[in-house]
Amino acid sequence: FPNPTSSTITVELPYTGNGNYYLTDISGKVIQQNSIENNVNSFNIDVNDIANGTYLLAIEINGNVSTSKVVIVR
Repeated sequence: FPNPTSSTITVELPYTGNGNYYLTDISGKVIQQNSIENNVNSFNIDVNDIANGTYLLAIEINGNVSTSKVVIVR
């Protein structure tokens, strides 16, 4: 992934399917969201324009949700 990160988060998915990701701050405000296309095993999230801090990354694919803590430090 790397975590902490300074510019890009690389997400590797355990399975494929249609879905979405949501990057939220600790208060729950959605900072960034996008769709995940079917048959994608990994993707990158650009966080260059996001302030330093701790965020939650929620990945929803085929109704299954996984959440991870992400730290952005520059």
